[in-house]
Amino acid sequence: MTPSVLTACHSTARELTSPTAEWEEGKGIFNTACSGKPTEKHLKKLWKRLRKSVRKPVEPSATDGFEGGVNLFSDEGGVSSSSPSSSSSSSSLSISSKLPRSTNMGNLCPDGWTVAMAAAGKGSKDALVVLFEGDWWKEGDGQPGEVKEDTEEEKSTRRSLNLSLLTEVNLQGQVCLHCACQSGSLSSVSYILHLMTSLGSSPPKGRDAPVDLAGFTPAGYAVRGGRWDVFDLVFTRGDYTVFDESAGGEWEGEGGKAGWFEAKGKREGQEDEFMLGVGEGRVVIGVFDGHGGREMSRFVREEVSGIVGEGGDITKEGLIEVDERGRGKGIKGGSTGCIVEVKGGEGGRVVQCWNVGDSRAVLIVVGEGGARAVDLSNDHKPTDEAEIKRVTNAGMKVEDGRVVKGGKESLGLCRAFGDYDYKDNKNLKPAEQAIVALADSVIFREASLAEGEAIWGAVVACDGIWDVMTSSEAAAMVGGRGEGGGLRELAREVAWTAIEKGSTDNCTIAIMKL
Repeated sequence: MTPSVLTACHSTARELTSPTAEWEEGKGIFNTACSGKPTEKHLKKLWKRLRKSVRKPVEPSATDGFEGGVNLFSDEGGVSSSSPSSSSSSSSLSISSKLPRSTNMGNLCPDGWTVAMAAAGKGSKDALVVLFEGDWWKEGDGQPGEVKEDTEEEKSTRRSLNLSLLTEVNLQGQVCLHCACQSGSLSSVSYILHLMTSLGSSPPKGRDAPVDLAGFTPAGYAVRGGRWDVFDLVFTRGDYTVFDESAGGEWEGEGGKAGWFEAKGKREGQEDEFMLGVGEGRVVIGVFDGHGGREMSRFVREEVSGIVGEGGDITKEGLIEVDERGRGKGIKGGSTGCIVEVKGGEGGRVVQCWNVGDSRAVLIVVGEGGARAVDLSNDHKPTDEAEIKRVTNAGMKVEDGRVVKGGKESLGLCRAFGDYDYKDNKNLKPAEQAIVALADSVIFREASLAEGEAIWGAVVACDGIWDVMTSSEAAAMVGGRGEGGGLRELAREVAWTAIEKGSTDNCTIAIMKL
């Protein structure tokens, strides 16, 4: 647990043990700060309650070891809240520590929130303005709404106070910006970002975005709420929640090399799995795109990895058997699967693909005209006539591009591993059910290429990539690159591009160079 969170725990515990009258005063502050559409009367009451709160005496032990928050700004900008040294910083921390933390307030706001978090979390920009721009903390007999120009000393104190209010964390390690993004209030998020900019540094985005104890950045909470307008404000490349820069990996050995990357993208969780299998004279890569959880994609990856590791052949029948082995294991949801195997053969290498669902494999061929794409798989969609016919024969129907089981339950896929509640017609074989794990299999021989052409490699990716990118675009982006290694970085670049093009799905991609 970070020192900032421990400080939040300490402050919250102090509020829990405070006298009833003092707790009531604190609740009054939170009641007014949490009003989504406060009246002028509300705002004046908030100002007065804040002023009363900071003028109450606080025991010295209450601020011992107080941490202002997390350092949301780079040292380059010269702003750091983690170790205040000036008298104004110390003064601002003393002011901030006198403000209450929420405790036992029911649905009003969670325990451990500051007043700034409460206003941001309820989307009350007007309350934020009072908190960050008001004169409630100054000495003298000020009045609500009265704005006097700050002296130089007051400017320094206000700047430090605002910084501490912005960077204090709650019991979950969230800062004010996290709470604003949870509320989905565009005006509150814009205001907080403006405040951060006014402190003399760029707002913390991308790699510098604050991460709470659950691993979420502010952009992550915008994703959870489906607030893409807020997401666009707080997201830039490098954001950990959307795109873990440390993900993926590389391999190089006899037969070629590979790089892969898995981005969670604009989803709450990662449901994809990547597989690399190396056997005698062959290399196998695969992407398994889960839905309704990650269990099935992980199960299929492990099963197919086992087949390759034991030197067995991948076959359409074998993949159906893999699917049947998953029955009765309590696995929820399902997964697509796209597998590519490369091995030597007469006249050159042989590339074979097995595909179940709407992930896709693309062979990249290079020649005098540059790189071109050769699809190794066909995206199985519920809108295909053959798929509709099978679904109908199994007693279900297709509506709006989804397989409808009954009532409101539906699935936007027609072929997948798992999803056993769509495979429960006892009169039909596994390959005849509404949803099937029947793979298409395509073989491409290097000997079939025209003179002057050669296989550069292959790309296998989930539909999060192909939703926004064509096979030709991927071939142009990937083909001819990665000569000096860096296939993981190349895969990462493709995933980034897909997210920036608007993909809202997990984005997992594997690149094999032969």
